Amino acid sequence: MTLKWLITGLLVLFICACDDGGKNPVCGDGSLNTPGETCDGSDFEGGDACPSRYYPGDGRLLCTAACGLDESACEANGYCGDGILQADHETSGTCCADAGCPAGICDPEENVCRLPWELECATLDGTCGSELPWRCEAPAGVYDCGGCGCPGDEVCTHEVCYLPEVLSLARQQNLLPELPLDDYFLFLDFAASAGAMGYAEFLAYVRLQLTEDPRRVALLFGESHNSPDEQAIALQLLADLQSGEAPWDITGVGMENNGSPLVADEDLALVGLSSTGISGDLTNTSYCNAAVTATADLPTNDGGLYVQYMGSGHVTRETAPWDMHWKVVSFPHVAECLLRESRKSLTVLLFDPLVWLIQTDVAMLWQLNDQFTDRDFITAYLVEANDTWEGHVSSPGTNTDFDASFMGQALNVRFIPGLNPDVYFAYLPRPERTAWFLRSYQALWSEPVIQDYFFGNGMVPGNCSISWDMTPGAERLSYWCTKDTLEFTATLNGITFEILEHSLQ
Repeated sequence: MTLKWLITGLLVLFICACDDGGKNPVCGDGSLNTPGETCDGSDFEGGDACPSRYYPGDGRLLCTAACGLDESACEANGYCGDGILQADHETSGTCCADAGCPAGICDPEENVCRLPWELECATLDGTCGSELPWRCEAPAGVYDCGGCGCPGDEVCTHEVCYLPEVLSLARQQNLLPELPLDDYFLFLDFAASAGAMGYAEFLAYVRLQLTEDPRRVALLFGESHNSPDEQAIALQLLADLQSGEAPWDITGVGMENNGSPLVADEDLALVGLSSTGISGDLTNTSYCNAAVTATADLPTNDGGLYVQYMGSGHVTRETAPWDMHWKVVSFPHVAECLLRESRKSLTVLLFDPLVWLIQTDVAMLWQLNDQFTDRDFITAYLVEANDTWEGHVSSPGTNTDFDASFMGQALNVRFIPGLNPDVYFAYLPRPERTAWFLRSYQALWSEPVIQDYFFGNGMVPGNCSISWDMTPGAERLSYWCTKDTLEFTATLNGITFEILEHSLQ
């Protein structure tokens, strides 16, 4: 009897222990009580406020039937990366994915604005970039072809990468080399056929280039020397860049000055500027140092735009491929010196063929210096050289589409992109330019007495000094040739090349 009740009691206790009177915890029971749940009904692990990546608004987190978070109501508040600019919350500094980068490129992974040249680097830890010769160090890549090499077949010299054929064209001479006659006019032919911009279009283009790449901290002008037309073009561009809705602050003007500036101070004053003289030996090192020093505090052109004005041979490697340049100074050039300092420039080569063609005329005539053993060759050469001149010079005529006013002067100027990026020519067609020296010497050579005198005494063109006065109505060319005790003088009409007088001694 006692044993029976004991067993019954144990059974009752066992049954009671197995029945707690509730349900098993499951998703959907309204409580966070099952592993893996982030919410259940209205019970949220961290509350139902939208995550911080969403902007403040009425949206709240919802809970899915699977006890996971539903952010759809939060998305209506907006978030960085949704492609919609919310001015109250987003700027280029807080969300470049939506606001963009006025000066730079958006890195979507980090959501920060990078300066354009930083993206040329594979890393920012001091290793070399994968595409360009950059050693990448924050905050910007440093040009270092000595350590990182050069792309393709380019060669590193003076800390700049150059194509071998460009290096081979470096010259240190005042006159052109002896070339095939057609080669003297390669640039004239290029200028006549290249796509060109008028001034208004070019001005807009310059503004765009400066805005889109803030590393362009310098505007470089290279002139042919002694051309008021070239200087008027540069001054007008400087005046217009400092005006308008988005004027540029020009921080300084470096000016070639070894006795007198290329552009007079009173002319610079017309556009509200003054110059800082660059003097000394006037090698490319001097020009490079001046530009690098002047832009050292300008990591971007938001801080201003530096201008440097000099002879075209000092400005950029663009001067090297063109055989017609009469004085290409040694490498490197100013544009490339700035590049190796992680800065860029825009270069405008002011090209007035009147200045260059004088040198070309002399150089083509001086080719005869080594040919004074063959009369027939000299006669034939003078005919061919003059015909070549006329055939090329007469082709790039003026086009009224390129008429514009520069500092009050009416000029016809076409702006032509160069062979290298960031280089442009301001080119003034000169179809009226006659080969004064070739034509006048041909006139002298055509006189048998003078030809005998020249040829018999070996008095080559290089023995002659030629001067001219092209005042309208009084055009004259004067020859003075000497060798040993011999002297020859002559005066010719500068239009018809008629010999007005001559003397043989």
